Amino acid sequence: MKYERGDFTVGDVGCSITITTDQDLTGRNVDFYFIKPTGGSIIKDSTSVSTYTATYTFASGDLDVAGDWYVYLYDATAGFFYNEDGTNRFRVKPKPFAMAV
Repeated sequence: MKYERGDFTVGDVGCSITITTDQDLTGRNVDFYFIKPTGGSIIKDSTSVSTYTATYTFASGDLDVAGDWYVYLYDATAGFFYNEDGTNRFRVKPKPFAMAV
């Protein structure tokens, strides 16, 4: 599994993360399962799915904690996680004013 990493900051809205699989996702209900640095998690429906690619666009309140996040792609139709190896990590940076404190 591969995914495109974004450059995210706490509070970002409208930025996207895209994951590409080697499985055809056409017609599937695909969710993004995010694990926050605090250990909490959120599950979000993909905002778009096309053949081998799923994308989620972050909404207000999603990126609320700085640090290393993990993301897993879940095919709710088949009940299958596409990337359970734990290598799908991205970093969310603190807001610039929070870094200066």
